[in-house]
Amino acid sequence: MSNEDFVRRLLIISVGSSASIHLLGGIASQYPDLLFRNKIMIIETSRKMFNDAIDYLTSIYKRNYAKIRGRQEEEIKDGQFPLSTFKSQLKENSVLLAEGGGGATPEKGLAYYTEKRDEVLAKITELVTDKTGEREVSGIIILGCAGKGTGTLITPALTKDLRVEPDLPKPLAFTTLPFRFDRMSIENAMKIQDVLHEIPLFLLDYERAVGGYLYLSGEVPRKDIAITHLYGMVVGALSNVLSTLIEALNYSIECNPPLDWSDIMPILVPGDVGTITYSLRFRRDEFMKSWKNDLSTLLLLRTKNRPMNTRSVAIVRGIDIPLGLVEEVTEYIEKFLGSSPRLYILNRGPDFKIVSLIHGFDPSDIIPPLQPGRGLLSRILGL
Repeated sequence: MSNEDFVRRLLIISVGSSASIHLLGGIASQYPDLLFRNKIMIIETSRKMFNDAIDYLTSIYKRNYAKIRGRQEEEIKDGQFPLSTFKSQLKENSVLLAEGGGGATPEKGLAYYTEKRDEVLAKITELVTDKTGEREVSGIIILGCAGKGTGTLITPALTKDLRVEPDLPKPLAFTTLPFRFDRMSIENAMKIQDVLHEIPLFLLDYERAVGGYLYLSGEVPRKDIAITHLYGMVVGALSNVLSTLIEALNYSIECNPPLDWSDIMPILVPGDVGTITYSLRFRRDEFMKSWKNDLSTLLLLRTKNRPMNTRSVAIVRGIDIPLGLVEEVTEYIEKFLGSSPRLYILNRGPDFKIVSLIHGFDPSDIIPPLQPGRGLLSRILGL
């Protein structure tokens, strides 16, 4: 019996086109097993974006299937098994709430979801359970982007609904926060503030991720730096973190101790929000030298006051991780974040990572505040 027989499946739900194409697509590009090992569901309000997301994820599946089979991508025909099966299954698993999109109006997107709420929850229940009624997936991850018409309010609403469903696993929900200079997006994102004290979301701030990624790349910021390049860096940062989490859950047999979905749930407490931080290095010596600076710099949410009491799950990934490093990581997270982490060692390579989910931040204390203004990106670019 191989380790493949022990792979756990997750249900990955992306809400809105930004989450489906950029976040989920970015993660799948870095961690193709996401598409091969898990169930994927798209929730969308625009037929065009719905079809675009399905086509884009199918293209990623096709590229990596060809690589696995040792063939050229153009040799794989679009209607050929298993490509046709993946695409049809993805479409069947997903829900199109409306035809014309959310119109950059969160209340409009939420109204579409409210109207079809029972259909969405029934579909999720169907995906989570197999034909015998037994649970088929061990956890649910929700990806959303605050700022536009679909993901902004549907993501927290869906998270709230799933948390009270007794027969479904409690979800982990990740929502990005937009740049503060983007007035329309940040004004839309501000509409989630009323629910942040109710639902334990993980907030991933574009302002923080850009600064962190510039730190990793060593690039000198210039006023003419391409905004699309910065968005790409943000997606890359989020992809590294979420792909490691999904990999650890998929291959929990290769974790010491084994990681179970229920191990993560106790860190989630309504009233607080969470975030993530990570270190990724390809050489062991560079990893050992840099991980502390990485974890402190790459924290993807900041609050005015450092939280004194957080809860966290940390995954250290790599081959033959030394005992001394594990002890140091534990002590550092306790000192830096006021948290005694639940620590897991994922014995997989070829690179070296530390990924931590931290929960216990005050949502009213976020900096830069959730309001239009001059954020970190504007200061970096000298605007």
